[in-house]
Amino acid sequence: MVLFVFTDLPRLPVNALVVSIPSGLESLNSLFDVLRTELGLPDYFGANLDALSEVLRDLHWVDQSCVVLLHSGETFRDDKLFGVYLSILQECVDDWRRDQEGRLVVIFPASMEERVRSLLASETGGK
Repeated sequence: MVLFVFTDLPRLPVNALVVSIPSGLESLNSLFDVLRTELGLPDYFGANLDALSEVLRDLHWVDQSCVVLLHSGETFRDDKLFGVYLSILQECVDDWRRDQEGRLVVIFPASMEERVRSLLASETGGK
């Protein structure tokens, strides 16, 4: 089950911090730069995938009641990297769903749904 929202007209929660994630990033460092600026990642952020997972499961430094990662399209040009990123997002949203539903919301354009589902299925072995 994919835990993302697919829409071209997102209804953003009240008191949400909306983080715009551009498409076509070349590297993880490009993503981390966006997140440092838009999300205000803490200084201790380790700039790797494990650290990304940790901070997205924490979010204690964010005053707003909800963080929305609003993607404009395919985040990475590299399919493997995009699939790994999607997997991390899926796990983080699932963790928040168990503890505090709606704390982390991930939105992609409606046209991305099939692509995201396909990459997630290949990343998780179809689970």
